[in-house]
Amino acid sequence: KFTFKRQKLTINSFELKPDTSIVIPAYNESERLGSPLNTILNFVAANNINAEVIVVDDGSSDDTAKVAESTFEAVPSVSTTVIRYEKNRGKGFAVKTGLLAAKADI
Repeated sequence: KFTFKRQKLTINSFELKPDTSIVIPAYNESERLGSPLNTILNFVAANNINAEVIVVDDGSSDDTAKVAESTFEAVPSVSTTVIRYEKNRGKGFAVKTGLLAAKADI
């Protein structure tokens, strides 16, 4: 089971394709994720970078996805996505999942 929560940057109902996609795989990172994620979001926003930030929660047993969602809500000008699945499948699978969801060119 996968769940997605996406926040899109739009202008006049058209979604802009980001220049850069930042994929962050995370597993049981609720205590460590908020601060670095906030730093990334603030950098992207302050430098007006056309980027998206994707956190892939790799089946965490803690509140990793909720921490990512609440951190994303604090900087709504940046396009963000949280992808979460129930079973831990490993870092490689999480990175692949994030890359497949990314909108920027690879």
